Order: sequence, then structure tokens, then C-alpha cells
Amino acid sequence: MRKQIIILMLALTTAVTGLTACTKKIDKTGASPAVLEGQSEHWRVKIQYAANGDALDEILSMQTTITEQTMEEVTATIYHKDQEPKALPVTEPSLFRSGQPLTFVDKGAVKNWKDTEQVAVEWKIGETRIKEYVTVENKSAAGAPK
Repeated sequence: MRKQIIILMLALTTAVTGLTACTKKIDKTGASPAVLEGQSEHWRVKIQYAANGDALDEILSMQTTITEQTMEEVTATIYHKDQEPKALPVTEPSLFRSGQPLTFVDKGAVKNWKDTEQVAVEWKIGETRIKEYVTVENKSAAGAPK
């Protein structure tokens, strides 16, 4: 009799565990395409995430409001949770003009765009080096929670 009760309890526990696992909602929102945008005093940043197999291609573009000054160096660094930052230098910063969007050729690959924390933009004008952080937020309907 005792053996039957133990077997019955194990069967019920297994059934409840199985049902609970089947009803868990899995959040795949961050694995779908999205557009993150943000703005600082001098920079407007846009990151597009496009599906590419099991990952998302990360495509960065940015614009500046800096006028009348020629930048000698520009680097954008994308920060993700629990990952090494990805630095993207601009190869010809002297050609970068105010309001002109620049899309980086180098693409990153991520599993989830929700891990994107911020973008740091560092530039140099003359001897002055400046760094601004841009917090990016989801601006696309494709990445909005359902």
C-alpha cells in the first residue's frame, strides 16, 4: 500500500511538472528584428537588428550635430550585457558632416537585442578628446512586446 502511494505521488508530481513546463511563456521578443534609437547632445544613434539565421545582424548608423569643426577621430562602441564591447572606428572622420548619416560597414551579431545597453561615441577635435554615452531604446513596432 505504501509503495502504491509513493508511485501515485511521483506520477502526480511528474504530471504537474510537465503541465507547468508547457504553460510557461517564453519571451522571444528580443530575438526578433528591431530598431533601437537614442540621442545625446551631439549624436543621434540608430541600431537596426535584422534576422540572419539564429542570430540578429547589428547595423549601426549615426549622425552628428557638430558643425564648423573637423573631427580627426571618431569611434562608436556598442555595449551589451555580459559581452565585450564592440568598437567601430570611422575610417575617414574628416569627411563626416553635420546631419549626414553614416552607416557602418562592419556588422555585429547578437542573439538578443534586449542585451544592448548603450553606445559610446568618442571623438577628437584638435587636442580635445570627447566622449558621450547614448542610451538606445526600441522604436520599432517589430520589436514591441505582444
